[in-house]
Amino acid sequence: MRYTISLIALLAATSANAKPDSLSQDQCTEIFDGIQFLLSMADDRWDALSENSGDKQAAGELTWAMNLAGNYSTVYDTLCKSTDTDQN
Repeated sequence: MRYTISLIALLAATSANAKPDSLSQDQCTEIFDGIQFLLSMADDRWDALSENSGDKQAAGELTWAMNLAGNYSTVYDTLCKSTDTDQN
């Protein structure tokens, strides 16, 4: 959750200062790290679901994490593609 809030704050704070086609390497690295966090969270939720397929909270958290990771991946692909982060 901490990463989500910081990613949202980062995007809001930089939207006025960012070029329309890219973000700084530091910003892209933060987004990339947030995506990795969300994907690891999703892996944990998959494990919880494999142990108990009726766990609705784990299913909801998995859906939330995957949707958010997908959204931030789109932002990363769109705004960080032109920066060379060596993390692709």
